Amino acid sequence: MSKHRWKILDYIAPSIALIASVVAVIGSPKWDDKASGLHKLTALGWATLAVGVLAFIATCIVTARNNRERLQEKKTRERIASKGKAHILSALHHIAVPLMSDYIFGRDGLKPKSAKDMLTAERHLKLGSLDLNSVSPYAAGDFKEIRWYRILEDSARDGSTEMITALQIFVTYLPADVIDTATKILECEFVKMHLFHLHDLVNANTHIDPNRVVPMFMLFSKEKSMDERGYWEFWNLCIKLEDLCKASS
Repeated sequence: MSKHRWKILDYIAPSIALIASVVAVIGSPKWDDKASGLHKLTALGWATLAVGVLAFIATCIVTARNNRERLQEKKTRERIASKGKAHILSALHHIAVPLMSDYIFGRDGLKPKSAKDMLTAERHLKLGSLDLNSVSPYAAGDFKEIRWYRILEDSARDGSTEMITALQIFVTYLPADVIDTATKILECEFVKMHLFHLHDLVNANTHIDPNRVVPMFMLFSKEKSMDERGYWEFWNLCIKLEDLCKASS
């Protein structure tokens, strides 16, 4: 009910202004040249002035109300956008953090603290030499062994699904650069063509010897191999998205 009363104010100001205009046009004289000072205003003149003042006050009230509503709407959108960024960031970590595992880098003193650390040649080489077919230190709910390729691929797929869901829910509230960067990560060659197909890579290289070593990147040379293409792009996008999601709205 209160909301409806506030909406009525939208019509009061123009209505009063219209009344003032009508009075000014058809009313009797509002100015007495024979009088002096404020007495020159006739009763109708004072009435016209009062109507004008009321119109001004009503306009100020409506403007203040609209400004408050816009401010409240802005705060609400910022709050929702902040939640959306948190979901995007969580999904990103779901994809990227397993690739930065202590079990991969810890023993050699190369433990990465952030996505920026993954851009060094030493860590790139270390991750690339990870045997995807080896048993990871993690275990499934049934305590069965989990190999690295399954850990990394499942994390990439689950994280991507989370990110897509977050984009769908918060798309109208998130900044364009956040949406653009998140989408580029989802479409990144390293994610779509490598992480999503680690099981294919392992299966293709273990059909004769089930225990064969299958490194993360099959080829190492000065030129980019098909497996590592997109690696640098992926981590640079991760850095950018983290910065965007952590930045204040």
